[in-house]
Amino acid sequence: MNYNRLDQGHISPDPLQGQNPLPEQNGLVRPDPVAGQDAGLRRGPLPGRFDLSLTLLPFLCFFVLAGAMFFFPEKTRSIIAQARFFFGDTLGSFYLILGFGIFLLSLYLMVSDYGKIVLGPPGEKPKHSFFTWGATMF
Repeated sequence: MNYNRLDQGHISPDPLQGQNPLPEQNGLVRPDPVAGQDAGLRRGPLPGRFDLSLTLLPFLCFFVLAGAMFFFPEKTRSIIAQARFFFGDTLGSFYLILGFGIFLLSLYLMVSDYGKIVLGPPGEKPKHSFFTWGATMF
């Protein structure tokens, strides 16, 4: 089964370009055995694509937290101060070291052979220059 047209030697920026818009007929999407549906490229009317649990759960969490902060402001202030102290003072140096390590890893990937990988059709020039690509990292 052809999932992302990788057998052609490149990744197309629009794998459905000029094809039937139903991904399962193009062989682009692997069926999800858990959900019994495609792996995220759902098309069709909104009721077929609307996932109630993924929509309502974040809203419910938000409103519960907002309600707790509204009705118990002093307790909330205390909890936020403790969390800020823990993440800022206790783990502050860890975050600095982790961020610097990720920065060094990004630089390594940029100048190594991995930085020469071109996504898109063979022979196509990059849309952005080396300087522009590097500037987007900051």
